[in-house]
Amino acid sequence: MWGVNNDNWSKVWPIFVYQPTRISLYVIYFFAGVYAWRKQWFTEKGFKLDATVWIPAFIFTGVFYTGYTFFGRLTTSPTSFMVVKSALHSLFAMSSVFGLLALFQSKLDYTNGFLKAVSDNSYTMYYAHMGLVMLVVWALMGISLPVYVKYLLACILGLVITYIVGRLLMFLPFFAVKK
Repeated sequence: MWGVNNDNWSKVWPIFVYQPTRISLYVIYFFAGVYAWRKQWFTEKGFKLDATVWIPAFIFTGVFYTGYTFFGRLTTSPTSFMVVKSALHSLFAMSSVFGLLALFQSKLDYTNGFLKAVSDNSYTMYYAHMGLVMLVVWALMGISLPVYVKYLLACILGLVITYIVGRLLMFLPFFAVKK
């Protein structure tokens, strides 16, 4: 693991791939999720993240991670660079999630019909999204368009298709919304 580029996906088995830099991130998010669930963070009266703490943390870690990505390789050994970059990536990803959650909690904490429908459909969309988005991306690979147009199309088509498939999956008992 230490000899590979941590930005690349590593193949372990024909159907199992991972990105070394994300291993620590998965562990951190798992335990953060367990802690948040136990403390009931995501309930109506649950924990509210402080935007004055997490948005600056998001910006600081983003700048620091980006700077280290470009210039850290010049000052350390390849192994040290990868370990530090992986840790910074985890901190940046976590602070970006918490920073954006704090921002949305403080500024956009409301709902409407569309947001309610997407919220009800969020788990089915999550389960369906990876395969569906990859199909959209593969379909767009053969089309001659600028990469940014393809990216925008992949985002829009992926969201629409995933939403539709998610709504269809909600008819299955284990995806049904509990009333």
